[in-house]
Amino acid sequence: MELSETKLEDINHNSEFNKDNYYNEKNNLNHNLEVNNLDIQEVNNRRSSTRCSIKMRTSLVDDLHQLMPRVVTLERNDQGQIKYNLKVPAGELINSSQFEFVNLISSGGFGVVNLCKSNNLGNLPNGREIAVKLFTRGGKEGGSNQLSDERLKSIESELNYVRMFKHPNIIEYYGILNPSTGQIGFAMEYLDGGTVFEVLYSKINIIPLEIRKMWCVQLVKAVAYLHEGCAPYRFIHRDIKTINMLINRKDLSIRLCDFGNVRERTFSYYRLDNNGGSVRYISPESVRVGSFINDKTDVWSIGCCMIEIFGGGIPYSKFNDDNTLISMIREGVPPEIPSFFPPCLKKLCSKCLQTDPNMRPNSQHLLRDVITLDIEVLRKSKLGRLDKYPKV
Repeated sequence: MELSETKLEDINHNSEFNKDNYYNEKNNLNHNLEVNNLDIQEVNNRRSSTRCSIKMRTSLVDDLHQLMPRVVTLERNDQGQIKYNLKVPAGELINSSQFEFVNLISSGGFGVVNLCKSNNLGNLPNGREIAVKLFTRGGKEGGSNQLSDERLKSIESELNYVRMFKHPNIIEYYGILNPSTGQIGFAMEYLDGGTVFEVLYSKINIIPLEIRKMWCVQLVKAVAYLHEGCAPYRFIHRDIKTINMLINRKDLSIRLCDFGNVRERTFSYYRLDNNGGSVRYISPESVRVGSFINDKTDVWSIGCCMIEIFGGGIPYSKFNDDNTLISMIREGVPPEIPSFFPPCLKKLCSKCLQTDPNMRPNSQHLLRDVITLDIEVLRKSKLGRLDKYPKV
């Protein structure tokens, strides 16, 4: 029997969740759960027999990583500023005349994201709202705007990878800024519904179970595409969280974004060179720099997101100290699965949060399990009586 996911048009539009009221009264939340520059002790030396196996596998992974063409490279000049070299088709280059600034969407250490309107930009109609992500170029060595080598690598990765992904639940890429603009960045679709994180913790009415399930299905679809759908390459996102799930206000569908921590995974394992991701969502193997990870690290993060989406609150919400969190996660302690979850949902989340990555389902198997979640079973459980989400 062919599996089919819940369609939005099947949702009861008389539900207490009123998206127009929500977006008219939406709070501007600025919760920053990211942990930067985690100082994590590297994994202890392995026994000699294991060390030989790891050394061989490391060589294979490093060699293969070079096979993917890098069309964008970043480097510093003598003043510490960043310049980039491009080998992209001319049709991907965007000039400053092709977009008009409207207002600032967000800003951070990476730079800014601006809301703009298109002007003779590819196949887009003039006046289409787009988002333009601009990265800081840095400044003099040691200055406040000086980018770390790790951050520089993250920017380069995002510029290379975002242009490759084409999936209905991944943010759509429109082009990269021409170096002649004097800026480093790219244009992408603009989604006016905010993030799943913002919706979950805002003062709104009930979010229908159908929408919660739809978000989970679409998240897993996007991740499964990264893992297996980009042949001949495969990728690990490494920073899956509800803040990185953007909402289309029109139909409440989601798009996965932020690809600065993405890594290639063409062999079974990738050697971890830094602990990417946000601490509340990262897997036990991801807090061990130098260890090996595979696509199952994203499955752990999906499990954290599912707990949150179905009303369980922020992962590890009882703990605020990063060092405590890191120690717990390194030991394999998963976030708490709420007691009010029905057995089928508890089982699904528990599968994702196994300490041993090999015991977690792959994204394709997980997709099947999420699609077959029975809405009526969820509704008849205590989950169906939730009237709001826990506040941050």
